Amino acid sequence: MVTHTPDNSWIDKTRTLAGPRPTVVPVFELRCLTTGKSWEFASTPVSFGSHPQCDVHLEDDTVSRLHAEIVRMGSELVLRDKGSTNGTAINGVRIREGLLSPGVTIELGEQRLAWTPDLELIPSMPSENSRFELLVGQSDAMRRLFNILERVSATDAPILIQGETGTGKDVVARSVHAHSKRSNRPFVVVDCSAIPPALMESELFGHEKGAFSGAIAVRKGLFEQGNGGTIFLDEVGELPLELQPKLLRVLETGVVRRIGSGTETSLDLRILSATNRPLQEMVDSGRFRADLFYRLNVVPVFIPPLRERTEDIQELVHHILHTAPFNRKGDGTLCVTEVTSDFLGALRGHAMPGNVRELVNILQREVALTSEPILHSLVSPLSEQPASEDSTPTVSGDLPPFSEAKEDVVDEFEMHYLERLMIESRQNLSLAARIAGLDRKHLRNLLKKHQIYHTTQAK
Repeated sequence: MVTHTPDNSWIDKTRTLAGPRPTVVPVFELRCLTTGKSWEFASTPVSFGSHPQCDVHLEDDTVSRLHAEIVRMGSELVLRDKGSTNGTAINGVRIREGLLSPGVTIELGEQRLAWTPDLELIPSMPSENSRFELLVGQSDAMRRLFNILERVSATDAPILIQGETGTGKDVVARSVHAHSKRSNRPFVVVDCSAIPPALMESELFGHEKGAFSGAIAVRKGLFEQGNGGTIFLDEVGELPLELQPKLLRVLETGVVRRIGSGTETSLDLRILSATNRPLQEMVDSGRFRADLFYRLNVVPVFIPPLRERTEDIQELVHHILHTAPFNRKGDGTLCVTEVTSDFLGALRGHAMPGNVRELVNILQREVALTSEPILHSLVSPLSEQPASEDSTPTVSGDLPPFSEAKEDVVDEFEMHYLERLMIESRQNLSLAARIAGLDRKHLRNLLKKHQIYHTTQAK
């Protein structure tokens, strides 16, 4: 018997943790990757075959009249072959009996079906907690997200994390890993938008010495480096179409082969992925493979934008100021220890298009520009807040020399421009340099001058 997951008790755990359930809620979904047809089931057994009376009726000459069935054994769901002519397989491994784990592909003859636990349809009650590992939020939307993450983190189910830029997708991934049974194993980030397409296959799967020009030594790919732990496919929507079948094969078979190698390495991985692009629309338009999408989208989670949960801003500000390095003095004490209600009100009134990442940048700027331990009001106006027409600028103290005044204005302009530039470019330094028409090295120096990070932080 081939076992793909040692413990499927999450099936019963989700029922208990979700609270009251409707009378009929599908426990799992089956989707034919050939025709797109899907079936939902709330109980077992479930029969497969070419006979019209089978629960999953497949009109295909390679499928036997009664080909296979899914049955429950304790807390586990098991796929059994019923003496079929062309065999039954899970993720390419032929079986007589096999345990079903989230996201596996079932093969019956030439037909391929994706098996998905229907966690999305299980009622999501708000968690009692306002924190989940690295995440904070007391809003109803965030606590519902925490509820889902608390339940699925203990499983190996693939999770597709969706949300606008800056909402914290990488923080969700790191939190899921920290809350999982793999927390003491590697967490490997694959930024699909940052790796050149020509190098992507080598980066992911590795290569042997001499496999191609420039391959002067054996190199383990990122999948091998993360073996036993979690792989986070960040910006997975940017993955080149020609590489998607190779990634799908690795995910389905659980083995990887380095470029230029004749041997395969078995993998034990948890797959998390994230995107701010509409993958379903990309599937419909042929820009993303449907079978890979279904393999990644076992448990979809969506992070709400900050403008829809302004009640979280106070807790986020407190959390950022107490954990961010930019708010620490040389002796480790906090530069800013408190903010006023007026300061929080100004933040809540801002559209915050860059979400949590923009909030971090605002706080970093405010800390840098103040010498007080309390932020009473915004030292520097937010870029999207127009100045009042009848406001009159005031000058306190002596008028500074022209050169100093000009430098201050230029510095403020640079600060606002660079912050907006990094939001628009999604923190991609090369793209930002092209947008601004600046030399990459000069742009890096400006970012360093204003202490604006150009590496990806919160997604």
